[in-house]
Amino acid sequence: MSIDKRRKAYSLTLIGCLLAITVIGLANVWSPNLLDATLYKVLGTLAIVMGLSGLLYTLTFRDGEEKTERSLVMIIGGVSTALAAMFIAQIWFEALGGILFGKLTTTGIIIAVLAGLIITLKDDFFENKRLKDENYLD
Repeated sequence: MSIDKRRKAYSLTLIGCLLAITVIGLANVWSPNLLDATLYKVLGTLAIVMGLSGLLYTLTFRDGEEKTERSLVMIIGGVSTALAAMFIAQIWFEALGGILFGKLTTTGIIIAVLAGLIITLKDDFFENKRLKDENYLD
């Protein structure tokens, strides 16, 4: 799938989730007894999918031509997708015990943060190197 098609899919997913949350919120305003446990699970799922869509949309702009950067962006996207799926499974089915869920969540976040840190440091290092090579920095 091309980057433009992925961006369009991510943005439409984000907008769809936002509209669904808005409709549920308005329905609750007009019928205050509407929200029950299942609807809270739906709202949580929509919020997670919306956040993931926004993140994946943003990552498409970091899909550089360099193989290392592309791999790191794919790691961040994959870990984020796995964490979102794990959170949704936990919301609906309580699939994992509390300790295992916490360990998996922490591990995923650390992996994603390290990949992002590597991208940032690499960008900064090569940008400074390019500026020095072009005699903009001493």
